[in-house]
Amino acid sequence: MRWLLIVTTLIVAFLLKYLFRRQHNNVCKTFEDYYTNRDTNPNCYNNPDVDLTIPEIVINRGYPLETHRVTTDDNYILTIFRINHGKENITGAKKTVLIVHGFGLNCGCFVTIGNKSLAFVLADNGYDVWLGNYRATIFSSHKYLNKADDLFWSFTLNEYVDYDMKNMINFVYNATNRKIVFIGYSLSTAMFFTYSSKHVQHSLEKINVNVALAPVFNIREWKSVFSYIPWNTLTKYIGTAVADYKVMNSYPLIQKYLCLPYPFQLKTCMLFYNLLEGWSNKQLDPETLPVSVIHNVDATSFKVVHHLMQLFRGNDGQWYDYGTKQNLEIYGTRKPIKTNLSNMKIPTYLLSANNDAISTPLNVELLYKNLTNAVKYKHVVEDDDFSHADFFRGKDVFLLVYQHIIKFLEDFK
Repeated sequence: MRWLLIVTTLIVAFLLKYLFRRQHNNVCKTFEDYYTNRDTNPNCYNNPDVDLTIPEIVINRGYPLETHRVTTDDNYILTIFRINHGKENITGAKKTVLIVHGFGLNCGCFVTIGNKSLAFVLADNGYDVWLGNYRATIFSSHKYLNKADDLFWSFTLNEYVDYDMKNMINFVYNATNRKIVFIGYSLSTAMFFTYSSKHVQHSLEKINVNVALAPVFNIREWKSVFSYIPWNTLTKYIGTAVADYKVMNSYPLIQKYLCLPYPFQLKTCMLFYNLLEGWSNKQLDPETLPVSVIHNVDATSFKVVHHLMQLFRGNDGQWYDYGTKQNLEIYGTRKPIKTNLSNMKIPTYLLSANNDAISTPLNVELLYKNLTNAVKYKHVVEDDDFSHADFFRGKDVFLLVYQHIIKFLEDFK
């Protein structure tokens, strides 16, 4: 019996080693090349970014990196990274840029597609680039709580606005003594619109211009299968006493085994996001997708998800609904307060795509009209396959989006 157990163990170990063996070359120029022997295929090579951390990716690419800690007014500790120049240190006056990620991400989404990553493009064009991270990402902690504590996860989008956004902007402004070019992606565009509408004077003193990638605020349509979920009923049963839990997490090692090395694994791992945000197969880049899939997922709180559910019911700019009793205690009203976009006065550049399932043409047009007191500009991506996530991982994102941002910022006075 003992020998049978030993033989069985050896067979299982051999099968596991066979199934999970890794070839040295981990990226290829086409998806078809992944199904060949990558170590002998000249179209395949080793991209170290797959196995590096986000800070290591930046340094390995030849960029300087500073790490800063921002303690919010409610005691969360946020890490923000600074790339204060490109591979060539361009002399002269620099503009300060703060880039902040979207839902379920961290700042890694701006450095994971090689040299065409937004952070690197801006740094190489002479910008002082700062990369922000919200609470609960792998780049955050707390002065008194740890991530095993339920209270650590007791936050909504309200806290993103009043604490994370405001404190990150304060820190960058004080460190550079320069007004900031704010670049937000997806959820961060809504957070910035809310921040600059509520903290009007603060934003006018510290922000030069707002660049909104895949902007969201007014949600009148959602071209996703998830739109068929009865959110009204779901939120009713979830109730206002939502448990303080986290949603999602970043497990790079597990993700590597689940999502790599074959394209069918990559695309399976992306299925949820494609259903949520819109399909864009033509913009998938076989050379950078493995890095993007591994690194571009991070944690948030269940209350943030619940808050988003409330917003997707058509409650534009609504603060978190705690229920009548708590609303009266917190807001002084039976229903949550709403953001008044007419208060927002920061010049704004909206960049959107027609194939975006969340930031749809209708939603963006409504947002544009509601920015009544801000100087505003907009650009629609000239590619009908371009979608929500392509603003940070698309194969042609530099030509379709980033070069327009550079041109806009050069011309903006």
